[in-house]
Amino acid sequence: MKTNKPTLINNIKNNKIFVKKDLILYGLVVLISFISVFFIFFSKIDTATGVDLSVDGKKLCTVNYDNGLIKFFDTTLSYDYSKTSTSYLINVYHTQDKSEYTKIEINFEEDFALVSESTCKNGTCEHSGKIYNTGAIICMPYKLKISPTDADNIVIGG
Repeated sequence: MKTNKPTLINNIKNNKIFVKKDLILYGLVVLISFISVFFIFFSKIDTATGVDLSVDGKKLCTVNYDNGLIKFFDTTLSYDYSKTSTSYLINVYHTQDKSEYTKIEINFEEDFALVSESTCKNGTCEHSGKIYNTGAIICMPYKLKISPTDADNIVIGG
C-alpha cells in the first residue's frame, strides 16, 4: 500500500501552502532580515573627527572638530591663522612675499572645511565647496590637500 507523504504538490492541492516547519523557517528569515536592517541603519557609522591640511606632501596641521583643538606639524611652511568662536581661518602662503596664498576655513562647530579664497590659476579648490566626512579639496598648482581624518588623538601640548 502506498503512503501519502506530504509533499509540496500535495500541500498545494490541499491548500496547505505553509506547514509548521516552513513557517518557522520563514519566520527566522524575516527576523534575520530585520536584525540586518537594524544594524545597517542604526549602527554608528565611522565619521571623520577632524581635518588634515597638507601642502606639497607635508602635513601642516590637524584640527579636531569635537574639541576645536589644532595641532601644527610642519613649521617650515609659511602660514598664519586666527580662531573665531566656531572656526579656524588659516592662510597658507606659497611665496615669500605672500602674494600667492590660499585662505582656508575649518569650522569645528558644523564640522566642515572649505577654501574661501585662493590665488591659484584654475580656482578649482575654491569652487570645490565644503567637505564634511568624505571627499577632499585639492589644489594642484599649490599642491594643497584638505582631507577628513581621525583627529581624536589631538591633545593640548601634544
